[in-house]
Amino acid sequence: MSRFLKMCFGAAVALVCAQPAWADTCAAGDPAGDVCYDLNLSNALGNQPAGTPYVQVALQQISGTEVQVTVTLNSTLIKDFVKTGSGEVHPTFAFNLNNTPTNNASITGITPGFAESGTFNFSTSDYGSFEYAIDATGGTGGNHQTAGPLVFDVSVTGGLLISNFVANNSNLCMSKGCLFTADVLGQNGGTGLVARMPEAPTPLFFGAGLLGLMVLHRRRLLKPTRTR
Repeated sequence: MSRFLKMCFGAAVALVCAQPAWADTCAAGDPAGDVCYDLNLSNALGNQPAGTPYVQVALQQISGTEVQVTVTLNSTLIKDFVKTGSGEVHPTFAFNLNNTPTNNASITGITPGFAESGTFNFSTSDYGSFEYAIDATGGTGGNHQTAGPLVFDVSVTGGLLISNFVANNSNLCMSKGCLFTADVLGQNGGTGLVARMPEAPTPLFFGAGLLGLMVLHRRRLLKPTRTR
């Protein structure tokens, strides 16, 4: 392989593997090493443009088996966490993990006023099913509000990485799976679920495209030259 191709290969791999897919810019003051996700879709409050989320979820790798989750409300748009819903009560915050059987993860260090939900594999009418949930303990309904932020640790004995936090298999977030959901009270007095839609970042597409061009270039170099 030529030196140029080696350089291209290294750049492509770095771009593809640089960070988990769909990550957003962390808010000022977040600890170094966090990977952050903006929750900007809402079933009732309206969708927010990129960069002005209702809620931001920050994931920090504590060890090879533990990730700390911090869920911060955008105080300009959101007042508090709630637990609402008629018939089927929405979780205050919910997430999925891959490569870990349901109930296998241990959730500890939860902010006072919140508790791990005893219900798993439930379905929210707007954003699909999630395996793990944290609920506000102050009661059900928009009149029972719990201030943020919400912080807790998730650990799995066999190992847990930030990349194990994945979108569910619904098509309810703009026809894609949903990555996290939260039940919140807006500053306008309305309640609603907010969620994150997964989308591949530009560096990932660029890196994949660069690898593809390398393959084509390599094939042309190896292709026998025809003689007349």
